[in-house]
Amino acid sequence: LVSFGEQPTPLPRGFVETLMSKVGDEEDCPLEAELPQGAPVRILGGIFDDLTGVLLSSKPQERVVVLLDLLSGPRRVNLPRNQLMRM
Repeated sequence: LVSFGEQPTPLPRGFVETLMSKVGDEEDCPLEAELPQGAPVRILGGIFDDLTGVLLSSKPQERVVVLLDLLSGPRRVNLPRNQLMRM
C-alpha cells in the first residue's frame, strides 16, 4: 500500500502488474521485446509523469524517443527507458 500522509495514493494503471511481471525474471528483457515501436506508453516520474504517448524509437545508452501530444502540439521527447510503462 502506497500512501502520503494518512490517505492511500493511487498508482498508475498497470504499474503493479508490470512490477509483478518483473519479479523472478533471471535475465533482462530488452525494451524492444516488451515495447515495439508504435506501442502506447505511460511515463512514470519526471516532469512528464503520468502523461501518455507513443514509443517512436530506442536510442543508444538506455534512451527512448516518445511522441507526446502536449498543449502546444505533438512533441518528440527523449527519456530514460526505465520511465516507461506499457499501457
